[in-house]
Amino acid sequence: MARRIWRWDGRGFVPRPPGRDDEAFFETVADLATAGEILDLPPLWDHHGHLAALGATFEELDLRGCETLEEALDAVRIEAQGLPPEAWILGSGWDQTRWGGAFPGREALDAASGDHPAFLLRVDHHAAWANSAALRIAGIDGATPDPPGGAILKEAAAPTGILLDTAAEIVEAAVPPPSEDSLPERLEKAMQAVRSAGLSGVTDMKLSRTDLRLIERLDRARGLPLPVEGYLDSPPEPGEGKALFRRGRAFRLAGAKIFVDGALGSRGAALHEPYSDAPETRGILLYDRRELAAVLEGCRREGMPPALHAIGDLAVSLALDAADAAGLAPGFRIEHLQVIRREDRHRLETSGAVASLQPSHLLTDAHWGRLRLGDRFPSAYPLGSLAARGIPILLGTDFPIEPALPCRTLFAALSRTPESERLDPAGAFRAMAPPPWSDAVGARTLAAGDPLLPGSPPDVVLEWRLAARPDRTP
Repeated sequence: MARRIWRWDGRGFVPRPPGRDDEAFFETVADLATAGEILDLPPLWDHHGHLAALGATFEELDLRGCETLEEALDAVRIEAQGLPPEAWILGSGWDQTRWGGAFPGREALDAASGDHPAFLLRVDHHAAWANSAALRIAGIDGATPDPPGGAILKEAAAPTGILLDTAAEIVEAAVPPPSEDSLPERLEKAMQAVRSAGLSGVTDMKLSRTDLRLIERLDRARGLPLPVEGYLDSPPEPGEGKALFRRGRAFRLAGAKIFVDGALGSRGAALHEPYSDAPETRGILLYDRRELAAVLEGCRREGMPPALHAIGDLAVSLALDAADAAGLAPGFRIEHLQVIRREDRHRLETSGAVASLQPSHLLTDAHWGRLRLGDRFPSAYPLGSLAARGIPILLGTDFPIEPALPCRTLFAALSRTPESERLDPAGAFRAMAPPPWSDAVGARTLAAGDPLLPGSPPDVVLEWRLAARPDRTP
């Protein structure tokens, strides 16, 4: 049987050119062959994703494929035509870096949305685009002050419609919640989607209390399509840890997520030095050192290990400072770590923290990352340098911000440049291993047809089909 080597190029699997060995990932890990060959690969776990948000993309407006502002506005117009009067237009996925870099405004959204209030999350979910109707319902006008940890962007003392980080929560609180009947279907659709992409389990990094109760109920009633580990979307209340911290058949609550800063794409990630393309800002911190240390002490008292969202180097420094002040035991997580100072890499090593990274962000961010960071960009998105220090690493996609495709995560990790930041195949697979409590399995098959993404080769694509997972006893 003739053997052909394929590699992932960010759009799909393509043949590896003869004589090239710089993308030797598949050659090292497993040769891809013609349809039907069984590959003996380990289970792959996504250690950072968002099931409820992924489930919402099946029902709400998905703007991830929009390459221009006008294309996004056309999608809003079409959505508005199919909605009853006064219904909200909800969606996510827009990315102004595809449109020249400038944030869109509410006037253009007003024209496209008609009489409907519109609230659209940016692709990173750290900024939102709202129209005038949505701002009015939420009570936001030119006199509304910025909330702690957020910003209401304004021009000529009027809100532009762009809301950063906690400012988006003001409008989000005014959005009618989805019906309770739709929530189980959303979660199950999301779990089926990540399973069909070849994942043997996921860590949900932003579970609301409602999501937590629902996923536990699904787990008890009929089981889950794949094992799930969860982190609460906010710190635990006093006494809440003992009430919530438990394990089901295929679900385990593992801790609580704490947001320290925003995201680079919306310039909310907190940096020690100003943004190269916006020297007037260094991003947004959601806590000061004393406040964050108090939150982490509360997590420790409740027995709920924290996972700290820290993208910018200032946020990473603050997270390490507060973890030390709170006396956190080794094993707490720091999520993203896209920019980290060299002096903090040693601190990360000695703290016992786990680095939770999403390599596929670099595939998306590469075209604008240098604009944001300037000469800091080559050392950003560290993988190999952290691994070389022996820092435990977990890999994920941050779906639905990035596609929930493990092959994309692996490609980004194993083709990272410079070479010092590249993971080797053993390290990459180790960083995608299931957590110890899970019995996830992962026999996979190469199959013809049914490509993972449009544009994949029509004759042979890589498709992971999970073997049956043994039933558990409660």
